[in-house]
Amino acid sequence: MKLIAILLALAVEHFAGSLSQWRRLEWMAASGRYLFQRLEGLDWRSGPLGVLLVVGALPLATFVLAALFSSLGWLLGFLFGLAVLMYCLGPGDLARELEGYIEAAERGDNEAAFEYAVQVVGEDAPRDPVALAEKMKGAIFLSLNQRFLAVLFWFLVLGPVGVVLYRMTTLLQEHGHELDEGFLATLSQLRTILDWPCARLNMFAFALAGSFVDTMTCCSKLDDFLRKDNDTLMIDASHGAMKYELEAEDVPEGSPDLRGVAIALALARRSFLTWIGVIAFLTIAGWVV
Repeated sequence: MKLIAILLALAVEHFAGSLSQWRRLEWMAASGRYLFQRLEGLDWRSGPLGVLLVVGALPLATFVLAALFSSLGWLLGFLFGLAVLMYCLGPGDLARELEGYIEAAERGDNEAAFEYAVQVVGEDAPRDPVALAEKMKGAIFLSLNQRFLAVLFWFLVLGPVGVVLYRMTTLLQEHGHELDEGFLATLSQLRTILDWPCARLNMFAFALAGSFVDTMTCCSKLDDFLRKDNDTLMIDASHGAMKYELEAEDVPEGSPDLRGVAIALALARRSFLTWIGVIAFLTIAGWVV
């Protein structure tokens, strides 16, 4: 049923347009900051126990609600899980943001291009158009993972509880003002654990959607596969998958590599379709079995 919920959620997202205007996730980060403040004075609040309590409160409530709805009937449990998944996807329309950036940059509107890019890259986006385009070629895949792929993975593994756990972790990282450095460091470790399997699965998706051999060179040793930083692994793997397409480019010196960004967007779409194909296969296999 989880696989069917994923396909339904993605179908609604695609055919009904992005639901980002209905997603107001700030309250999740605010609830985490409130719990953190309530633990003031406790020595352990910035350690694993404090992070577990602050981040885990909403997933625990989700677990209780999921159990309640499921006890009232499988359909209510299914609809609850579907609603949680649809609510926690995104937020924002990644394709629209990327296409807006490319269109603005092509017409020379650097300010509009920067505003679109900030939504993908984050607040540390460089102002220089050339540097910004280079940053975008990797940030596309990190954003795709955070907004969609990791959410889908943890829904498959833990259902709506996994979705809320992952989204709560990312939101607290993004809106972590009022949280001390120790808490944020422990939270970062949790995020690393949650993203570890997703980064490796994304690497294989990039390999299937692009140049397989060049993608896999980013992990020439088992130690690289196991220990390499998640973001670095995804960026290196994506660049390997696009190697031949990027090498065929002829970018004028001093001009932003907008074609490279378009190539990255195309790879992101193909790798996303690879995920959907695997999910659809597993769904059919589940029906057959």
